[in-house]
Amino acid sequence: METRSDTPEAADTPTILETPGSDTLGPRILARGRRMAMRMWVEDETVNPKEPRAHEYEVVGYVTEGSATLDANGQSLDLEAGDSYCIPPGVTHVWTIKSAFKCIEATSPPAQDVGTDATPT
Repeated sequence: METRSDTPEAADTPTILETPGSDTLGPRILARGRRMAMRMWVEDETVNPKEPRAHEYEVVGYVTEGSATLDANGQSLDLEAGDSYCIPPGVTHVWTIKSAFKCIEATSPPAQDVGTDATPT
């Protein structure tokens, strides 16, 4: 039996999430388990650089379209389609979008369980 849902809540059975269209800017939850979640980010270059962020969860990501620079811990990564990255918990980072950008990220624990990204104080 196939289960479909439009809410990103962890399930005890496999679930297919109904995700919104891919043209809306920002994050969209693609899948969610008890210990990790997967989301798609879509951004454009209209607001650069983005605000510095740090979060309590680990992020691994894969760029599917466009290009961006990720600045963290004094290092800059120039990312483009086909590149992957990791952002450890607690690391302050800044994104600069160079061209219409889309990536798939996995977060552990699920980002929505530990709250939104925080602007460092």
